[in-house]
Parts: sequence; structure tokens; C-alpha cells
Amino acid sequence: MLQNLTEIEVLQRLTSVGNFGQRETFHRDWIGPDGEEVSSEDLDPCLLFRGNSGVTPKWGMLLAQVLEDPGAATADPFQVLNRNELSSSDLIPVSSLENSTLEAERDGWLMFIINEAVLSGAMEGSQPLQPQSCKDYHDILVDVANTFKAEDYRNRYRIVERSIPLIWFSDNIGAFHVIVRYADESS
Repeated sequence: MLQNLTEIEVLQRLTSVGNFGQRETFHRDWIGPDGEEVSSEDLDPCLLFRGNSGVTPKWGMLLAQVLEDPGAATADPFQVLNRNELSSSDLIPVSSLENSTLEAERDGWLMFIINEAVLSGAMEGSQPLQPQSCKDYHDILVDVANTFKAEDYRNRYRIVERSIPLIWFSDNIGAFHVIVRYADESS
């Protein structure tokens, strides 16, 4: 898919909105914890949560999990999950928990994240934690970041390398109100 494109062409393809109508573009309005059913040929394989147990992944859906080591909010989600011996399929859609219970299998920090494209360079051994095309996008952005670092652009076009995995999260402005009730089984 990427073999015949230059780095700049890949960036243009990933960042262009295109000439689409309302049905083909992301809603970009409040969508709630369920997310929205849209698709992107290039970025769907890079979604953090790609589904499990019959749950269809949606862009923008609110996900949860309990982590022993939550890491920084700016950390690569695949690295955080891997460090906690979890995968993205272990994330739980919050909308499926409405009026029900999330039973934590471990002590730790309750973490929430939005289902978006993550461009990760994270590896386990020699295997990427995402499809190769997502790692390719990541590597291209790293190359571009290093090019801009090496040349004098006065930081105008600077890409901070550690921000690359979460680059698609930059438009997430909003909040969810979540009520958590702790239930101790021993009582």
C-alpha cells in the first residue's frame, strides 16, 4: 500500500480530508461514549481497539481498563498495554458497561482512553504491536520529524517524536462524566 508513495505523499494521504460529503467524513461533533460508525481505508487498521467478543470497534468510543502501571497520559498506548501484559483487545467499551459492572482482574489504576488511530512504533521482540502499515506511518513521521529537526525551520513545522503515536488524538476536545462506585467483595 505504501511502497510506491513518497513520504510526503503518505503524509498528504493521511492528513487530507478530501472532497467528501457528510456521509464520508467524520462527524466532528459530540458523539458520546459509543463512538461513531465511520471508516478510513488507511487508518482503520491503526485503531487502538479493533474489536473483541462481537464488539464492533467505532471511532471515538470510550474504552476502559485497570492497569497496574498506567504510565504517562502522553505515552504510546500499545507500550502501556504491553507493559501491563495486556493487548488492545483487553480494552472494555464503556458503553457496554452502562448500568453494569466492570470487574477488575487486578488492583491498579482505572484508565480511560478514546478509540482513535494510534501510529505506534512499539515492538514486542521483532514483531510490531500493530499492523505493519501503522508502523510504516509511524516511521515516516519519525523521518519527517528528524528532517525538520535537522533543518532550520525555527520549530514552525516541528513534530515532537514522542507525540507521534497519539497524533490523531490532538482533535479530541471534550470530556466524559464517569461515576465510579467501588464495590468490595469482602464486605
